[in-house]
Amino acid sequence: MPKAKPSDLSAFPEPHSSGFALVAVLIFLLIVSAITSTFALTAWTRLKIASNETESQRLGLLAEGLTNVLAARLSGGRG
Repeated sequence: MPKAKPSDLSAFPEPHSSGFALVAVLIFLLIVSAITSTFALTAWTRLKIASNETESQRLGLLAEGLTNVLAARLSGGRG
């Protein structure tokens, strides 16, 4: 095996520093994903709550309208 020249040593990183860099990047990605997933979950929950409230109001108005139509037909259309 040929010996590496001093200028060639920069081509081979130390194993300990490259392993540490990988772990540091993975921990950084874990922290970023934890923060962003919290915001995404909050937004998704608010969307579902707003959708549920909208549907509830829509069905409430539909029930009120059907009640008014039924009451008008039962009373003979007078009044």
